[in-house]
Amino acid sequence: MSEDQFKIIKLIKPLFDQYKEPLIPADQNQIIQFKVKAKKYGLPEKVVDELNEFYQVANGIPCLEIDIKKIDDDLIFEWWTFESSLWIGQRDMDILRWKEGKYHIGDTADLNYGPEYVFDTIFEMLQKEFSMWY
Repeated sequence: MSEDQFKIIKLIKPLFDQYKEPLIPADQNQIIQFKVKAKKYGLPEKVVDELNEFYQVANGIPCLEIDIKKIDDDLIFEWWTFESSLWIGQRDMDILRWKEGKYHIGDTADLNYGPEYVFDTIFEMLQKEFSMWY
């Protein structure tokens, strides 16, 4: 496991423990299918690799107050054809997206709430979200 994966586990595991839910990674077939779909849509390899690292730790965060889409959820790509962004998840009105090399926290009208809601990594974005919520 990479250092980033250990950081992700440390960040999200308490939420899974709170709800007595297991932390289940995506399986190899799901990861392969995601890579095929990502290539079809022309996603940069860097974001594909980073999302795969996350999904190797947890296949989403299913409605434990935060909803990170599972790796095989077609909704991830719902906004790709309209605005070339990925819909990674949401909590209440906050929408977690990836667009143009950055991760964003915003809402349906705004890609992000301002510069302090734009991140280089999925971990940084999740860290911000968790610090606001817990």
